[in-house]
Amino acid sequence: MAQEVIKKMSLQVVFVSGEDEYGGAVCTTKTFNNINQQATAEELWTVAKGIASLQTLPLDAVNKVQTNSIEE
Repeated sequence: MAQEVIKKMSLQVVFVSGEDEYGGAVCTTKTFNNINQQATAEELWTVAKGIASLQTLPLDAVNKVQTNSIEE
């Protein structure tokens, strides 16, 4: 039977860095790799808010990026 296995996880913290000529948001992303696979959404949110508090740009989004493989 096949199963899904987490290979790596990273945290992306997205900031609004300006506007384009059409008024749309231009974003900058900071990516933190090797995130503990057992980290909860609440823990990741807390870390992202802490990182955002050290930045001058406003926080736009927090993303958890997970790479999985399917193995037998």
